[in-house]
Amino acid sequence: MIYIVRDVILSGGLVVIAGLVNLGCVKVFTTYFHTTQNRLSTNIFENILTILTNISKTLTNTCGMLPKNWLLIFLSITVIIAVITIVEKYKKKSGKQTVLWFILIAFVIASSFASSVLSKSSFWAPRMRFSLGALIGILYLYLYVTTDLFQKKNILKIMAIAVITLYGSCNLYQYITIIHQGKMMNQVEKEECQRIKAHMQEYEEETGIKVTKIGRVFTTSHNRNLYLPNYLNPNTTVFNSTKCWWSAKGVIYFYTGRRLEHVDVGVEEKKILEDSGQEWLCIGDVLYIFIYQT
Repeated sequence: MIYIVRDVILSGGLVVIAGLVNLGCVKVFTTYFHTTQNRLSTNIFENILTILTNISKTLTNTCGMLPKNWLLIFLSITVIIAVITIVEKYKKKSGKQTVLWFILIAFVIASSFASSVLSKSSFWAPRMRFSLGALIGILYLYLYVTTDLFQKKNILKIMAIAVITLYGSCNLYQYITIIHQGKMMNQVEKEECQRIKAHMQEYEEETGIKVTKIGRVFTTSHNRNLYLPNYLNPNTTVFNSTKCWWSAKGVIYFYTGRRLEHVDVGVEEKKILEDSGQEWLCIGDVLYIFIYQT
């Protein structure tokens, strides 16, 4: 058991190192490209409360990656199989060792939320579900290496193989679907950016004012065209980049070649855009555009 604890601590250390390297890379690139990004939060206690109060939503709603409650079902069955297998393995040994294994399993599951303690930026996103989904694979790898679960011919082995097969099939189907939707969304973004470009050119010809800035107007009153239009079951991992706070400027530049600078939006300009009924509007040298996702 001491070797397992040592490996967990070692793994935790490597994760911390990887996180620091990631933050360092972000700092270098944002400095080089003259952009800013700071998603770290100093209110750790508030973040922990957010995690605890919303953990059920995180486990049941997978942002379209799996049908509702399926991830929770897969995890629950996997944990039950793991618990039964571990109890069977250590039933002739001290109860202390079995308890330590249960604590270890709980610790591994809790560790998938660790990144959200310092930053809640990914807590509502599908990437959190990737971490939870990976736990299923980690637990089965552990069971394969340390127990004889897959050597015996019993109901647990049948359940384990069934869960792995079904879970893998669901993921494969979803990934294929996401790739297909992503290609469709690329076309939607291209067409929308061309309309934005035409709007700016028409405005510049009429007024003689060159549009050089972009003002992002965040709203929760509606989310038109955020996801694939006329699609029966759009995946929330595939969204229109022109409608996102962090990507609107970049995608417009990519498809139009217009490099716009961010500006703050005043109350008056926001009201004008809202009253216009349009998705975007040029005022002065600024393109004001509705944003639905931060």
